[in-house]
Amino acid sequence: MQHSRELLAEFIGTFVLIFAGTGAVMVDKLSNGAVTHLGISIVFGAVVTALIYSLGHISGAHFNPAVTLAFWRSGFFRRNLVLPCVLAQVLGAIAASLLLRLSLGAVGNLGATMPRDGNWLQSLILETVYPQPKDTTKTTALKAAVEWALTTGKASANDLGYPPLDDALVAKAKAELNKVK
Repeated sequence: MQHSRELLAEFIGTFVLIFAGTGAVMVDKLSNGAVTHLGISIVFGAVVTALIYSLGHISGAHFNPAVTLAFWRSGFFRRNLVLPCVLAQVLGAIAASLLLRLSLGAVGNLGATMPRDGNWLQSLILETVYPQPKDTTKTTALKAAVEWALTTGKASANDLGYPPLDDALVAKAKAELNKVK
């Protein structure tokens, strides 16, 4: 397959992200809150950072179908790769979830966010009423473009019609990253 390296990177990256992040949620539940919400957030953030550094140059480090769709929608990802990439991500997530289920059991809803006290109506109302950006596609696309720029240097926020301030911010972030290398 022509793009098997990129798809394998997306599978592995999504697997690692779900295994570590969901695993942190499950371990937090098993340890009666010893990991804490902050600890879970740090796990997710550290894993995403490590994955961007280790796999970003191979696949762009999407690891999430929403990010893949945002890249495609904003013109940074080819249409013919969207479905295979999303499939690789879904399979990576399923594999990680199955391994966690086998390892730790059915703990903490396998990391899924559930409505408080089973109140599905309250969740529906909050999701419907909670203020959302008017154009979530463009917001997600900006986040994706910044991630892409930081990992590959091939995109800029200006490509999406955002002011030069965003380009300056991306350039500053890239300069800081180059200092670390």
